[in-house]
Amino acid sequence: MKEKTKNKVAPFNSIAGKLLISVVPMIAISFFIVAGVIFSVAKNVIVGDAQNALVQETRANSQDIGRILANRKGYYSAIADFLSNNEVGGTKEIVSTFKYTSKIYSDMYPGFFGYFEGEKYIDMTGWEPTSDFDPTKRAWYITGSGKNEMTWGVPYLDSTSGGYNVSVSREVTTPSGKKGVIAADLYLKDIGERVSKYRPSGTGRVVLMDDSLTIIASSLKGYVGTSAEKHTENPVTIAIAKELRAGKSGIQIITGDGGQKYYIAIEVIPDTKWTMISYIKEADVISEITKLKYLTVVIVAVMLLLAILLLVFSVRRYITSPVAKLTGNIVSITENDFTVDIQSKGKDEISIMNASMHKFVDNMQKALIQMRNETDKLMELSDNSRKSSENMNTQAQEQSSSMEQISQTMDGISSAVAELAENATELAQMVSDLTDQGQNIGVTMKELVEKADQGQREMVAANHDMEAISASMDDMNNVVKTVEESTKRITGIVEMINSIAEQTNLLSLNASIEAARAGDAGRGFAVVASEIGSLANESANSSQEIGKIIGEVMEQIFSLTTKSSENMEDIQKSTGAVKVAQSAFEELYNNLDQASSTMKNMIKMINTIDDISNSVAAISEEQSASAEEVMATVQNITEAAIEVANESKGAAEMATDVSDAAETIKTFVDTFKLEK
Repeated sequence: MKEKTKNKVAPFNSIAGKLLISVVPMIAISFFIVAGVIFSVAKNVIVGDAQNALVQETRANSQDIGRILANRKGYYSAIADFLSNNEVGGTKEIVSTFKYTSKIYSDMYPGFFGYFEGEKYIDMTGWEPTSDFDPTKRAWYITGSGKNEMTWGVPYLDSTSGGYNVSVSREVTTPSGKKGVIAADLYLKDIGERVSKYRPSGTGRVVLMDDSLTIIASSLKGYVGTSAEKHTENPVTIAIAKELRAGKSGIQIITGDGGQKYYIAIEVIPDTKWTMISYIKEADVISEITKLKYLTVVIVAVMLLLAILLLVFSVRRYITSPVAKLTGNIVSITENDFTVDIQSKGKDEISIMNASMHKFVDNMQKALIQMRNETDKLMELSDNSRKSSENMNTQAQEQSSSMEQISQTMDGISSAVAELAENATELAQMVSDLTDQGQNIGVTMKELVEKADQGQREMVAANHDMEAISASMDDMNNVVKTVEESTKRITGIVEMINSIAEQTNLLSLNASIEAARAGDAGRGFAVVASEIGSLANESANSSQEIGKIIGEVMEQIFSLTTKSSENMEDIQKSTGAVKVAQSAFEELYNNLDQASSTMKNMIKMINTIDDISNSVAAISEEQSASAEEVMATVQNITEAAIEVANESKGAAEMATDVSDAAETIKTFVDTFKLEK
C-alpha cells in the first residue's frame, strides 16, 4: 500500500474559510446595521429626551420665575386691592400705613411707590422727586394706567442703582374716587443671577424676554434691557428673536455660530408676557450620543469579536473538524484504504454523510473482501482447470496414439479374417465334395447324419450366442472382445475339426479293416472308407492351416484381450455351447460301434463340417465387416481424441487466461487496504 498523499487545503479555500469570509462580513454588516439602527434610535431617543428635558427644565425654570413674580405681583396686588377698598388718606397716611413693606423683599425696591391725583408722589423710602418730576410720564405709570391688575412693564436701567429693574404697576381708585397708580420695582439682578444659574441639560443657557423681545435676564453681559433683534453679532439671539417674532413655541431648532445647531425651548412665564427661552447646542446634546456611539462601536467590536470567535469555534467544532475528518476519510478511501473508521455522531447533514460513507465503506470493504476471496477461488479453480485440461490433453494424445495402434492392429486382424474366410470357403468346398461322395453311403450313414445334425443345432446355438455378443458390443472394446471370442470359437471349431478328422481317419481305418474282412463284398466300402480317410487327412491339414492362421490372429489381438475381460463371461457361455457340441460329437464317437453307424455318423459329421465351414465363412465375413466398423470407429475416436486434445489445449489456454485475469483482479483488490 502506497503512502497516503497529504492534501492540505489553503485556509481561505476551505469550507470554513469560505464560510467565515462569507459570514463574518455579513455578521459585521449586520452588527453595524443593528448598531446604526440602535444608534439612530438612541439618538432619536436621546434627542427626544433631551428636548423633552429641555422643555421640562424650561417649564420648571419658568414656573420658578413665575412663582417669584406671582408672589411679588400678588403681594402688591393685595396692597392695591386694600387701597381700592379702604380710604387710607393722602400720601402721608399711605406711607405711614405701608412703611413696613420696605423691608419685605430684598430683591425689590423698598416698599412700593405711586401717585394719586392731587397727592404727592408716594415713596416708602421717603424719597422726594424734584419739581420737574412728572410721575404720570413714567413708564410704570403709563403701563399701569387703565389696568385692573398688576402688570409687569419693560426693564429699564435704574440710574440710582445702575442696575436694571422692572416695574409692576396697576391703576387704583380709592373709595373717595381718587385715581392713581401704584408700582413696585423688581431688581432684575437677582432674577438675572437666578436665570444665569440655570443650566438646562447641564450645558444649556437661559434667556428671559418680554413680549417686545427686550431681554430681561441673560447670562450674557450687556444684554439685559436690550432688544434681542439688535444683537446681530450673536446669531443665536437673532434666531431666537425670529422664532419669538414668528410666534413659535415649544421645541425649535435654530442655527447659530459656524452653522452649529441649537435646540431651543420656548416657555411663557405664567401670568406674564415674559418668555423664557432655554437653548443648548445640538453637539452638547449628542455628546452623549457620541459617547454612546463610541461605546456602541466598542460593544459592537467586542460582540463582533466574540461572535467571530464563537463562529470560528462553532465552525471548527461543527463544520471544520467533521469536514476535515470526512475529507481525510474520503482521501483515504480514494487512496484505496477501506479500513478507515468513520464516526457518525449527531443528526446533522455531516453526520448523515458520515453515516452514508460508513455504510459505503462497509459495503465496499465486504464486496472487495468477497471479490478477493472469490478471486482466490477462481485462481484455484482456473489452476485446477488448467491442470485438468493439460491432463486431458495428455490423455487425449495418448488415446489418439492408442487408437492409431488399435487401427494398425485392426488392419492386421482384418487381413487375417479375410484369409480365414478364404480358407473357410475352400474348406466348405472340400467338405461339399466330401458330402457329395458321402451321399452314396445312403441309409448306412443316416445315423451319422442325425448325430451330425444334432451337432449342427448345438453349433447354431453357439452361433446365436456369438451374434448376441456382437449386438451388445456398442463400442470398440465390445467389438474387439467379440472378435476375440469369435476367434476363440473358431479355434475351438478347428480343434473340433481336427478331432473329427482324426476320428474320421480312425473310422476310415476301421472301415477298411472291416471291408478287408468282408472280402469282395466289402471292397466298394473299402474304397469309400479310403476316400473318407483321404478327406479326413485333408480336413485335418486344412484345420491345421486354419489353426495356424487363427493362432496368428490370436497373437495380434492378444494385446487387446486385457481390455475385453468384462465380456469373458459371454465368451465362456459360448465356449460352453461349443463344448456341448463337442460332447455331441464325442457321443457320436461312442455310438459308432458298427461300420454303418460309423459311416452315418461320419456323413453327418461331414455335413456338420460343411455347415461349420459355411458358418466359419459367414463369421469371417462378419468379422471382416466388424473389423471395418471397428476401424471406422477407431478413426472417429482418433479424430475425436485429436479434437478433444485441441479443445483441452484451448481450455488450458482459457484457464491460463482466466488465471491471469484472476491474478490481475487480485492484484487490483490487493491495492485496497481492507484489514487494519
